[in-house]
Order: sequence, then structure tokens, then C-alpha cells
Amino acid sequence: QTFLLDNLGSITLNKPLDYERQSFYHYNVSVKDNGDPPCPGTTCQCKGLPEICDPGPVDLFITIIDTQDTPPVFERLPYMGKVAENATVGYSILQVIAADGDRGVSEPNSIVF
Repeated sequence: QTFLLDNLGSITLNKPLDYERQSFYHYNVSVKDNGDPPCPGTTCQCKGLPEICDPGPVDLFITIIDTQDTPPVFERLPYMGKVAENATVGYSILQVIAADGDRGVSEPNSIVF
């Protein structure tokens, strides 16, 4: 199990996450009334305040946020270019292309040398 849910409703991480493998989790969670006597219907009184008692399951959604943990990948290796010695300033020699190894929106990347 990736997450643990204790009897008090606390959710804790039970194993490492990997956004590229799974970025979203969905669970159905049910509750049980341990009152004495337990709430018999859809509306109960608790210390004089009305509460809605719905023992049916509810949806629990957990979304994982991607982090920079996969290095970028160059489109090809090696990059080689040629330029004439009389080329004008600003002449484009080649374009280096790399893709971020992480899916989704993450920090901006730049190519430096």
C-alpha cells in the first residue's frame, strides 16, 4: 500500500512515490459510528448539534506533484556543426535540442555550456 489510513483519519506515506509511474490515487473510504447508541439514521443529535450521518463510502483523491528527478535527454549525440571562417556574426550553426525527462509542468529548463 502506498498510503496508510489510521483510525483517527490520518493519512501517511508508506512507500516512495514516483510521479512518472503514477501521478494520481483514488480510494473509497468508509466510516463507522462507534457511539453508544450508534446513530440510527441520516440525521443524529450530537451534544445538541445536528450532524449528518452517512456511513456510505466517500471518494479520497491524492494528486502527486512532479519534481525534477529525471535528467533531461538530448535529441541526439554528439552534436557537430561546421562554420566557414568568413561567416558573419550571428550566423546560426546548429540547434541543440533537449527534452525534460519529467512529465507535466515543472521548473523551466535551459541549455548551458
